[in-house]
Amino acid sequence: MQPLRRRSKTLKRSGLAPAAERAAAAYNMALDNGKLVLALRAELKDVWKGAGLIRQLVLDARTGKLVAYGQTPADTKQNEFKATGGGHSHLRVLPAGGRWWFPEAISVFGSVDPAAPTDADKFSRTYAKLLRPVGCTVYRASPNYLFGSLTTYALDGSGVQHTNVARTTCDVGAFPANGLTYITPNHCFCQPYLPGHNAFHPRRPQSSDDAGNWNVAVRSWPRL
Repeated sequence: MQPLRRRSKTLKRSGLAPAAERAAAAYNMALDNGKLVLALRAELKDVWKGAGLIRQLVLDARTGKLVAYGQTPADTKQNEFKATGGGHSHLRVLPAGGRWWFPEAISVFGSVDPAAPTDADKFSRTYAKLLRPVGCTVYRASPNYLFGSLTTYALDGSGVQHTNVARTTCDVGAFPANGLTYITPNHCFCQPYLPGHNAFHPRRPQSSDDAGNWNVAVRSWPRL
């Protein structure tokens, strides 16, 4: 716990209400192995406005009993809370690769161990400093990757693949399916993107043969 004086200053800066008056807004929830985990904008006096701390709430999905509540990888230190405002923050919790991942609109805060979700010593922040995929996005997960538009994050921490050629609308995100990534049209004027609906395969570009044909064997595509 923080010293009371330091914590009081933190609460004052973030605009948090006193403990007895706090409420929370659930941005997203997921079911994983009998546990219902919620990503929250928490400890608010008014759920309709103001910044709140990024928190996780874990419940027994069958009984509704509290399993855990507390910090997420969004908090870098115990006395440096991460707050998020209202609107479309895109805060999510995604069970994937044996962990729970917490992404937002422009970054992946990190992941937690489902067996001890609020234990900061078990947080992973592999991609926390890698900001901004292709514009703001809603993240999705497959068995092997997180998808932020056309930025893919390997769940095992081995790396990122990225391209700026297309993106979806901020509140839509990419759709991984059938070994491909599907991108719907967007209204963004940040920079030129490919128009219309697009589909991308995950294999890195290779040289074509003399006839201009690309040797892309479906059986050799990486698994999404």
